[in-house]
Formats: sequence, structure tokens, C-alpha cells
Amino acid sequence: MRIICHRPLFSLFSVGRCLGVLLGAAVAAPVHAGPPPSFAALAALKAERGVTVSALAVNLASGRVVASTAPGTRLTAASLTKLYTAAAALQHWGPGYRFVTRLDYRGQWRRGRLHGDLILVGGGDPGLVKDQLWELASRARQAGLRSVSGDLVVDESLFGPVSCQARDRCTARDGSAHAYNAPLSAAGVDFGTWCVSVAPGPGPGTRARATVCPPTPPSVVVSGTVKTASARGRDTVRLARTTEHGAARLHVSGTIPVGVPARRYYVAASRPARQSGELLRALLTQVGVRVAGRIRVVSSALHDSRPLVQIKGRTLGHEIAMMLHYSNNYMADTLALDLARAQAADGEPPTLEGAGRLLARFAARIDRDSPIRPRPPRTVPTFQSGSGLTPANRLCASDIVALLSHVYHSPAIFPAYLAGLSVPDSAPLQMLHGADAAWMQRVAVKTGSMNEPVSVLNVAGYYRTADGGWGVFAVLVNGTARHPHFPWWMAMQAVQKDVARLSEEKGVGDK
Repeated sequence: MRIICHRPLFSLFSVGRCLGVLLGAAVAAPVHAGPPPSFAALAALKAERGVTVSALAVNLASGRVVASTAPGTRLTAASLTKLYTAAAALQHWGPGYRFVTRLDYRGQWRRGRLHGDLILVGGGDPGLVKDQLWELASRARQAGLRSVSGDLVVDESLFGPVSCQARDRCTARDGSAHAYNAPLSAAGVDFGTWCVSVAPGPGPGTRARATVCPPTPPSVVVSGTVKTASARGRDTVRLARTTEHGAARLHVSGTIPVGVPARRYYVAASRPARQSGELLRALLTQVGVRVAGRIRVVSSALHDSRPLVQIKGRTLGHEIAMMLHYSNNYMADTLALDLARAQAADGEPPTLEGAGRLLARFAARIDRDSPIRPRPPRTVPTFQSGSGLTPANRLCASDIVALLSHVYHSPAIFPAYLAGLSVPDSAPLQMLHGADAAWMQRVAVKTGSMNEPVSVLNVAGYYRTADGGWGVFAVLVNGTARHPHFPWWMAMQAVQKDVARLSEEKGVGDK
């Protein structure tokens, strides 16, 4: 997972103009003027590759369907699932909400010495990072803490132990070569990933320097070799993690061009709560707090503890933007678990299956109340996660268009929601690039892709018409049992052509 700073979308989609449209426009009754046209490029792709397509585009001023292809056919949703997780979270808490992470203690406190345990209490913050752990450690030092005779305890009881559920997350417990499949915890940090920094050597053929991104827990070892390539060489660095006897070992290989700045690479951790404890202990040592005992992870709340210091995370609006923009599975499923925990009547630890049922009910309400035609099917959409990492998540174009229309007409949450979508012209995802100006500058989208058990390429979002109007679209392209795989770029080109054509027209659907 590469973390890249991005420009805010409001330079292209003016918030003031958005709110003016939202506050001043009512949803008009749909106008029926014969069958809507099909998506021509997607129709050609379907004929050539044998894929299944569900697609719908609607003018938001009139509610009129302007293009449609099997809009009620439910397909694997992949990361378009995150659109629902984001909307449900923003609607429940609001964009200004902040998750809280605490340091508690139990035992006797005397002259800066804690004769007992120091406890990191996970608050389910999906965007908790090392900088915030450093702030917690610094505040503890400022509060007078100098040493801890007992253990550093990581309390992940808000969620309890989270089952891996998805096959990719289950295999990640023993080893991983990716960041997208990180296991979950209410006390996880850095999206459940380890980070390795690689700096090229002084010349081609020399050994590059690979180190764990600071702080460096002593239990984590980096092995392997990265060679320095010529200035014209390729970056082929690969990072993998294995876990043996509870200890993480990071393996590096490949090449990095000479002369480039140090680059960071990420891989899933096996035990995110344990990782948080190791990082926090290293940070406490840096600020002058010594912990004598060991690191322990507990999944049941400790009722005899007292608060020491706490920090608040970034605003939910900021975290939603990060989650959507980088399609972060860890953040999405953590948010889904937060929602399930917040809405559970009995206070039981949440599960991804329960979070999926909650999202399904949320989607069903939006479908039921939607003024968009054609209406979604009467059956309920299927969710087994909040990220779409599970292939069984099933949505159709009508479902997603109903959701996007609902958010557009919700002025309290729409600006934060829109900020998480990618304008292709400034998007880090190269697959969005290469089309004409209408696509590059007049759409804001979320993508979803998958390659097992079949290829999936889905795109949904908002577009601006040539006369300043707003439209919404959703396209899902899935392989079939007979034709399971297709090139993603080919499907993306078809989506770009069809949506760009819609955005170039004036007053589509207003008559």
C-alpha cells in the first residue's frame, strides 16, 4: 500500500456550488420518454468478452434515466461496498466525529513510578497511526510517568477477537506479501501494516539500505537484499512478512533505481494489537518511560483501570476521504465494526457478518425510499463485509445510484463524501488516467476491482454535464463462469468512453 498525499477535490468540485444546488433543488418526478439508451462501449465489451454488465446513469435534477444496461442485475461489488460504509458512518456520526484512544493504568502511582500495568485501550479508530501513539506516549511522560513495573497491556475488547472471515485475511496470519489483507483489531495502528523504508546505495550494483520505519521494535527483523539499479532501472522492490513463534520477520528483494529518495513499502501485520503494543513500547522508551514487564493483549475489558491520558483521532470526514481515496480495506472493515458496535443493543462484540447485516438494512432502506427509476430489485443487497474484500458482497447499478443520489441530497454529509472520491486528473490510480478531458476533469469516482474467482471492474460516482448539471452513474463489470477473466484496462476504457459521452451533453434528462 503506497500512501500518497492528494489534493482536495474541492478545487474542481466547489463546495459552495454543491451546497447551493443541494439546498435549492428538489427531486423532480421522473420523466419517461421511451426506453433509455444503452451504454454503447460497454455493450461492445459484453459482446466481445462475454462479461456481465449492470450499468445505470441518472440526471440528478430530474431523476430521469439517461442510460441503462441491466441495472437490476446484482454482481460482485468489490470495493464499491465502501461507498455504503462511508455513507452509513457519516450519517450515524457526522463528518466532525473523532474516535478516542486512551492510556489507562491500574496499580499504585508513586513519584512517577507506576507499580502496576499501563493499558492501551483501543477505541476502534480506523485511522490510528504511529504519530498518534507518539502523542499518547509524550502525554504520559508530561503527566509525570517515568517507569512501569508491570506489563504494557493492549485492550482490544471493543471488538474482541475478530475472525479473519475472508480467505486473504486468514492466510495473512501466517504470512503476506500485500497490505490489503491486514487482520483487524480495535487497537490496530497504521492500518494493520508494517512499513519498511528502502534507500538506494551509492551506485548501480550496490546494496540498498532497508530498515523498518521508525520506531523500530527490537523484535522485528528485516532480511533479504535489495540491489541498486541504474537511474533508468525499474523499482521492483518486493516486501513480504512471515510470522514464526509469534515474531514478525520482514523479507525484502528486488531493485531500486540509484538517486531516488528513500521509498516506503507496506505489508500486512499478523497480529495488529500486538504490533500496536510493540510500537508503543518503543515510543515510550524514546520519551523516557521504561516498561519493565511484557506486552500482553486482552480481549475482555479491564474494569479496575483508571484513565491516564487520551487522544482524539482525525475527523471522520478526513478518515472517510482517506478510506475511499485509497480504497483501504482495513479502514472500511474497522468502520463497519464500529457501526455494528455502536448500534448493538446488547453490547456484544461486533462481527463482520453482523456489520454486513447492518449495511444490508441500510441499503434496503435507501432502495425502498429512492425516487430513482428504474427502482432496485425487491430483494435485499448482500454484504458480508464493509470493504468488499469478500466476493459474496452483491450490488446492482440501481442500488448504487440510489445510494449516491441519497447522499447528494444530504447536505450535511455530501461534501465530506465527495472529498473521498477521485477526480481522475489528480488521482494516484493510473488506471483512471489516459482518457479525454471530459473524463479526466468532470467526474469524481470510486473504483472496485478483484480477480478471483472472476475478474471484476466496477466504477461509480458523480459527473458534471456540459451546462453545469449533476449526474450519477454506476457500472459493474464481472466475468462469468464461462468467461471468468478479462483485462481491467479494457473495461475501464469502455466506462471512460460511455461516461465521458454523458458528461459532454447538455441538459440530459431535464426535458
